[in-house]
Amino acid sequence: MLHCSRQFFALLFGVYFVALTCATHASAAEPKGLLWKIERDGANPSFLLGTMHSEDARVLKVAPEVQRVFDASRSFTMEVVLDAQAITATAQAMMFSDERTLKTVLGNDLYNKIVPLMAQHNVPEIGLSHFKPWAIFMTLSMPPAKTGVFLDAALYAAALEQKKALHGLETVQEQLNIFERMTLDEQSQLVADAVKHAGDLGAVFEEMIGIYLKRDLPGLQALNDKYTVSDDSKLEQKLMEELIDKRNLRMLERMAPRLQEGQAFIAVGALHLPGERGLLRLLEKQGYRVSAVY
Repeated sequence: MLHCSRQFFALLFGVYFVALTCATHASAAEPKGLLWKIERDGANPSFLLGTMHSEDARVLKVAPEVQRVFDASRSFTMEVVLDAQAITATAQAMMFSDERTLKTVLGNDLYNKIVPLMAQHNVPEIGLSHFKPWAIFMTLSMPPAKTGVFLDAALYAAALEQKKALHGLETVQEQLNIFERMTLDEQSQLVADAVKHAGDLGAVFEEMIGIYLKRDLPGLQALNDKYTVSDDSKLEQKLMEELIDKRNLRMLERMAPRLQEGQAFIAVGALHLPGERGLLRLLEKQGYRVSAVY
């Protein structure tokens, strides 16, 4: 059960990592920073933090500048609230509920390639039969989960302890629908791409952590330009639009009440922030003053 819980948390957060590896909209002139102050006349300032899906202790260590702002906030908002309902919905969605099996969908060759890779994620072959291909792709797009504690989860736990008002910018079903709406052929292509590049994942992730710790949004973008999720350019573009552009607009709309209340602390994946269609620019277009704090 422990391994299953880690797997569900990893899938809930996996969309952050996939977004970090397929967004392509950041400007080279984008200023550095992970924590941003959001201001407009008539409300107290709020703050927007770019996060990264990682259990790495360096990422989990919250800077004093961020901690002070977090402690002073009235509410905490994240992409999806990590409650039992979200975990249950993810567990149900990642499995076929009919006679289909992963082997029949992927074919013997690709299936046999994922067996040892999924074993590294504590999923033995006996448990693979009913996984949907997108769930395999999401799992193989991240390093094996060890604790299930990522930055967003740690902030969520701290917000619960401080009895802050909790809000989500999306439902877990909205996130899962990005992959549920894909055809099985598209999902299988993503699995094949993940298998092909599995050997590069550790190095890419370590490089990404280093750039993230420098609070270098342009650097993250340069890395993203270098590595892609899929070798299929059309599928890559489709994923980018679903994971970044459309979600940014939804997040922008749903964070508006929190910004109106003021003293909100909002945490989203880092590459939802930069670029012409990123949250920082979208907020500016709506009349907010946006400035880097950390």
